[in-house]
Amino acid sequence: MKNVEQQAILSAHRARQGFVKARTAQANQIRGLLSEFGIVIPQGINSIIKQVPEILEDGENGLPGTMGNLIEWLAENLKEIPGLGPITASAIVATMGDAREFKNGRQLAAWMGLVPKQNFSGGKQNLLGTSKRGDTYPRTLMIHGARAVIRFAENRAEPESWMRKLMGGHNKNVGRVKSG
Repeated sequence: MKNVEQQAILSAHRARQGFVKARTAQANQIRGLLSEFGIVIPQGINSIIKQVPEILEDGENGLPGTMGNLIEWLAENLKEIPGLGPITASAIVATMGDAREFKNGRQLAAWMGLVPKQNFSGGKQNLLGTSKRGDTYPRTLMIHGARAVIRFAENRAEPESWMRKLMGGHNKNVGRVKSG
């Protein structure tokens, strides 16, 4: 059972999810409107943030002034959705209810569907599948956080770091889930 404070925190997270969806929709709208004028921008918020100023300064791209003003206004209103650290932590705390229900962190991770469940019988350990149980929102935040760590490690980590070793020979998504 969640207490009132946990429910209030989850409400804030649901509102954040709405902002994320609205931001993605706005970014796609900008890309779609520009494509009608033959201007193609790759997917991703960063591509839009980087390329829109260049597009608006290019006087020879055939973009009418009214359209340029609209794109500028839309780009200025792309909301930033800050921080995964405290956001993810508060989502987990609010979702799990009473943390004392879990014997250890691995049980919590299994409850979230991040690692396989375990079954012990006759002193033998049996790993079951990952179930993707529970709320998908905190699991999604954990995976996004893992992606950010991997992006950082790919660019800056030492070749012999634990993250590079984890990634060695695996599809990036496997490493993301393992590190999350």
